[in-house]
Amino acid sequence: MAERECPECGGVEFYSSEVTAKGGYGPDLMPGIGWCWFPTRAKFRLCVCGRCGYVKWFVPERFLDEIKTKGQFQRVP
Repeated sequence: MAERECPECGGVEFYSSEVTAKGGYGPDLMPGIGWCWFPTRAKFRLCVCGRCGYVKWFVPERFLDEIKTKGQFQRVP
């Protein structure tokens, strides 16, 4: 795999974690995704540049089908 560079500073040191996208004390950032009878919560994968702190948010692959089919998100032409 090719090494990635931060688009802000050119850094190559990154840290990643998954965080819950559902409410709590904040907004529901992915409405209608990842919730069924068993309380599986939708998550984001965050990538943080270890040099400047630039952050990118990604939807983990396991939630992409729900994004495409549940009607909460509209496809952009």
